[in-house]
Amino acid sequence: MDTSNTSKPFWNTCKPYFSNKHAKGDSKIILNENDNIILENKCIANIFNSYFESVTDSLELFEWPMPLWQGNLNIIDSIIQKFSFHPSIIQIKSNIVIKNKFYFQPVNESIVKTVIDNLSLQKSISGEIPTFLIKRCDFIFEKLSSCINESFNNNKFPDSLKLSEIIPIHKKDDPTDKTNFRPISILPLLSKVFEKIMYDQLYEYIEKFLNMLLCSFRKNHSAQHALFRLIQSWESELDQNGFVGTILMDLSKAYDCLSHDLIVAKLEAYGLSRPSLLLMHDYLSFRKQRTKVGSYYSNWSEIDRGIPQGSILGPFLFNVFINDIFLFVEKSMICNFADDNTLYSCNKNINNVKENLIFDMEKLLFWFNVNSLKPNPSKFQFMILCKKAYCKQQLIIDKKVIKESNEVKLLGLTIDNKLTFKNHIDTLCQKAYFKLHALRRIRKFLSLEKAKVLGNSFIESQFNYSTLIWMFCRKTSYQKIQKIHHKTLKVIYQTNESYDELLEVSKSVSIHQKHLRFLLIEIYKSVSNINPEFMWSYFIYKDSQYNLRGGPSLRLPSAKTTHFGTNTSHFRGSLLWNKLPNIIKSSESISEFKSKIQKLGNINCGCQICC
Repeated sequence: MDTSNTSKPFWNTCKPYFSNKHAKGDSKIILNENDNIILENKCIANIFNSYFESVTDSLELFEWPMPLWQGNLNIIDSIIQKFSFHPSIIQIKSNIVIKNKFYFQPVNESIVKTVIDNLSLQKSISGEIPTFLIKRCDFIFEKLSSCINESFNNNKFPDSLKLSEIIPIHKKDDPTDKTNFRPISILPLLSKVFEKIMYDQLYEYIEKFLNMLLCSFRKNHSAQHALFRLIQSWESELDQNGFVGTILMDLSKAYDCLSHDLIVAKLEAYGLSRPSLLLMHDYLSFRKQRTKVGSYYSNWSEIDRGIPQGSILGPFLFNVFINDIFLFVEKSMICNFADDNTLYSCNKNINNVKENLIFDMEKLLFWFNVNSLKPNPSKFQFMILCKKAYCKQQLIIDKKVIKESNEVKLLGLTIDNKLTFKNHIDTLCQKAYFKLHALRRIRKFLSLEKAKVLGNSFIESQFNYSTLIWMFCRKTSYQKIQKIHHKTLKVIYQTNESYDELLEVSKSVSIHQKHLRFLLIEIYKSVSNINPEFMWSYFIYKDSQYNLRGGPSLRLPSAKTTHFGTNTSHFRGSLLWNKLPNIIKSSESISEFKSKIQKLGNINCGCQICC
């Protein structure tokens, strides 16, 4: 849906009807500190800043010991020697081969101009120079490229670009409790330019060392891809009448805990040169922040650990930091997305599943400890999936008993132990109904086009997340979705026509048809090697010595059951792809492919929803 004709005042007016998350960061904040009500913004700002600065102090993080003797070493050599026997550093150096060291390369005006041209006008920035003005100042490109090159030559990141302003945003529960706020960090505009240039060079070099299963903060990777691999592994085991066991781990303040020195040591292990390490160390060091509440600012405080929030390099450095976690898992598999880590084991014997999980869980607890991260076993989730009857299980992790759950929550998805996704879809439908009632209340004040925009943005969008995972759910669940879609169209077009008639009037298709098109797009991206590398192995063409009229066909995965075999995205998607005309499958670009499948009529994949 094209929303370009909708103005900011329109959204600001309508959002409060559909969500309670529209509050601004500068809304009046009142804190309760030790049973004292704090009203003054200046005092509140300092309370927040002190809390955000010391948020990891209570975690009692493990510190890797200094060697007994260091000698007279510079800062980089001192860090390298300190962590020379660190388990992560040993594993990294044992598993990769460095052919050429990485050095930051000089930049020219055109590179700086490209970065500035791509800056978003919507992003908040710290400082007095607005983004639109920077974009118009052609003379700045030469000056800025000169400054960046000087920074590279001197291995120094400008101190003025290390200053961040923090805005506390209420997250959940009691709004007078400072622990229920999250910090939103705003950095100077020019830091984005510096960092983007550094990021582009670093990413091109280090990308080849990143584990292919690392799905966060990477181009063409998403949480849905991580979940697809996870669920596909589970479905495959359950289809063979086996057992699946999984532990969802919880980390406390993961992004704030990272040791700056250990980040530098890992960058050295991946092949960064001494000058590059000096620049990265300086980038991480002596960073300062202050918190803004209303028009008042707290005092400045120095941050001595954690990745810079709101930065471009921060998420990349987190990936570098956590990348070696995969090297410590031996008997199980791990699904990682940012700081969410899910350990799982598939086996025909439930005891083997538990033993594998416990074995690798101990390995991961060790990894978390030596990397100064704080797991919280009391919040771990544990679930067994199978078709057979069995006694309820429990695990003992770090002297804490973790009982088996019937469902877990992972990356915004509620997953039950039968993979029906019933509760997940019920929750989506409840949210959609709430927003449908809001649309009904204000419909008379809206034009048809504005009503369509709101219906798409707030109601239909509820069913767009991770659809590859649950799109072949039970027919009764999809009927609930279809009912909501029908009611939404009736409100938008202010008529009581049938669902099929309204789909024709609106020139749209059902939610299931949208999901089938999305599935085909993901398959196209996989066979075209656009998706993450591990996705390629799910959609592989059959070997054939003949040029078939319908073009090459995908291999169908083996399937013994309906629910865990033929009724999965892997199987149905492959079957559906093979039915497409070759003129569509052979599209030369993703945009061409999307255009062609949008012109198709209703797609019938043969599932119970289509029939």
